[in-house]
Amino acid sequence: MLTGRPTLRRLLLDSFGRVANIEEGLSYTVLGLTVRPGIVVRDYLAGRTIPYTHPVGYFFVAVGIFALVSRLVSGPTGAAESDRIFAILVVPIVAATSRALLWRAGFNYAEHLIAVLYLSGHMLVLFAILYVGIALVDPAYLGGYASVSVLLALGYFVWAYSRTFFKRPLVGALAGVLSLVIGSATWLIAMALLVNAFRR
Repeated sequence: MLTGRPTLRRLLLDSFGRVANIEEGLSYTVLGLTVRPGIVVRDYLAGRTIPYTHPVGYFFVAVGIFALVSRLVSGPTGAAESDRIFAILVVPIVAATSRALLWRAGFNYAEHLIAVLYLSGHMLVLFAILYVGIALVDPAYLGGYASVSVLLALGYFVWAYSRTFFKRPLVGALAGVLSLVIGSATWLIAMALLVNAFRR
């Protein structure tokens, strides 16, 4: 049971202890994030952490599942590796963007980070499930299938975000979209600037 408000320091310290015990509450967390993501995040933020896998542990399990599925379906590729790196590094930026956009909601950065870890982790699990379909789809329909898969996964994130921070779902959904777009764009721009700086 979590007592007091989550902080970034506390989240990091707690991560090391709980990440080793990932299986605790994993099925409960998966089910909760699938059907009632807002309740999972709000429960965790309110200190009811016992039934759930730690958000950092859940996120890294999701990254591992996505990596395994992409390797099994398409073999070892540099693109899959870069996708995993992007997923890991963009989360803190999306959380910071969410914090900036929703500053009036009264949640601190650690609370936004917890939400983004859970929701983006579950989005990766959904991507992994949909990725299996690539092996089953006729190559002529692969582009359409990939587009629908991306829309479904992003749609999940936006829907889940609408259930997490606001009583007004439309405001939450808009914040979710903007957090993903601005956070991802910020990361991509920063990486492009970094690559250019190293080329000089």
